[in-house]
Amino acid sequence: YTRLQRGISKPILALAETARAISDRQDFSVRAVKESDDEVGLFTDAFNQMLNRIEAQSNAITSFNAQLEQRVIDRTAELEAANKELESSSYSISHDLRTPLRSIHGYVNILYDEYGPRLDQEAIRLIRIVQKNSQRMGRLIDDLLAFSRLGRKGLLKSSISMQDLVEGIVEEYKREGKSPETIFIIYALPPAYADHSTIRQVWENLISNAVKYSSRQKESIVEIGSFEE
Repeated sequence: YTRLQRGISKPILALAETARAISDRQDFSVRAVKESDDEVGLFTDAFNQMLNRIEAQSNAITSFNAQLEQRVIDRTAELEAANKELESSSYSISHDLRTPLRSIHGYVNILYDEYGPRLDQEAIRLIRIVQKNSQRMGRLIDDLLAFSRLGRKGLLKSSISMQDLVEGIVEEYKREGKSPETIFIIYALPPAYADHSTIRQVWENLISNAVKYSSRQKESIVEIGSFEE
């Protein structure tokens, strides 16, 4: 009986020691020693086969993680190169745009200063629109440069009155005659914490699209509101 007990308990204890060693070292290449061809030996074979599968899965995961890490490194390098190219292109574009913009702004100012008294109110209104839009174009060029550098610095966020911002954009639309037939209805808008230039561009795009597509209706009405969720 004692000999039989030892014949069973010894290989079972050996399996337990093997399992403990694998757990402690996380080394799935370790295998249990098969000491007999009986049921315990079959159990040892099954245990080792399980370890074979675990080792294969572990190697596959390790290989996948290594590939993924390399892929992240490659994509990061590509993104950094793309950001540098974007910044370089934005700088070139902004530089090329500033020269004709200065000419437009300068000549319009000369026109207004030297011929203003001889111009009627409509001509003066149009000149002021050109002045205002050339100044706005200058700000957009600055924003383009700032946007190209977002990879190196974050957005300049602050508390913004959405109500004042939207009402100002709508007033510009009315003043510049972009949507004479459109009726704007502006409800209460809560303040937001955002980057002013980019959130303004978002609103300009939204309002411009709303005006564009509502103009196809018999009665062009653009409603702007908000809700909390």
